[in-house]
Amino acid sequence: MKYNVVVVGGGPAGLGAAVEAKRNGAKDVLIIERDRELGGILNQCIHNGFGLHTFKEELTGPEYAWKYEEKVRELINDYHFDVVCNFLIYSHKQAEENIRLFKDNTEQFVFISTAVVYNREKAVVLNEESEKYNSFSQYGREKLLCEEIFLNAYKDTGFPITIIRPTQTYDDKRIPLSVKGKGCYPVINRIKEGKEVIEEVYDIIVGRYTISPIVNPNTGEVIVEADA
Repeated sequence: MKYNVVVVGGGPAGLGAAVEAKRNGAKDVLIIERDRELGGILNQCIHNGFGLHTFKEELTGPEYAWKYEEKVRELINDYHFDVVCNFLIYSHKQAEENIRLFKDNTEQFVFISTAVVYNREKAVVLNEESEKYNSFSQYGREKLLCEEIFLNAYKDTGFPITIIRPTQTYDDKRIPLSVKGKGCYPVINRIKEGKEVIEEVYDIIVGRYTISPIVNPNTGEVIVEADA
């Protein structure tokens, strides 16, 4: 894909540059940011004193960053998307924000959740009807809350949500093993020595799909099929 302007860094300078580029005629502007949230160093500056020149009001660093984020978000209104696929939603606030951003300009929104949402204390064999709530994983509980927010948006307003729950994804640096696995050297060493290890096996049948461990490059193929 081609862009008229690519801005590296989503701090105050980067956000300002992206907004001004758009205002001055750049059709497609891309912001590349390494963190989950925009704002850069501003998110650490909790004191007042920002915004007097640009926004004519006194703001803290995070508030100033939020104001600029709002300007960037307004630019999204110029676009319409066939599919938005978000791998980086980890909290209910992020879920709510994505609904607000894309409720009127996307045909399908794909939320990447996780099989960790299931209650592992109640069942070993899991299916779509299995009880959800993992008391051992804050990550899983937040993802489950995000699912509920998206599903409620679908029921209330018809928000076009698709939820995908990956289980075990692996590659040449990440082995398909849950119990002290993936990159845990003692387990890898046991495998090299021919000793037994404990493996968690998934065979969750959802509709016509069986969810099993999957190599990373093939994950994209599954998502594309779901989008289709």
